[in-house]
Amino acid sequence: MSKVWREIADPNIHSDFMSTFNEGGVPIEKSRDNLIQKWIYLANVCNFTFQFSSIQQVKECVVYFEKKRIQALLVITLPCRGGPGVRGIQ
Repeated sequence: MSKVWREIADPNIHSDFMSTFNEGGVPIEKSRDNLIQKWIYLANVCNFTFQFSSIQQVKECVVYFEKKRIQALLVITLPCRGGPGVRGIQ
């Protein structure tokens, strides 16, 4: 069962992983207005927590993970007829 919740954005705790290619993400920007809170959206699925900095990021991930994926790749071993030092694919 998944758990979904939101938290107030805190640059000391949260990072934006989808807006950059940096492995550790970039710190979330705090809201410029004290009266408007910026939210972080979290989903815990199979003991892994996904973190999103916007609803748009959540929607993009839902679309991505709803696509069917090839479950297994068929690997075919072909004999190699090369010269010395050339081996077949294993």
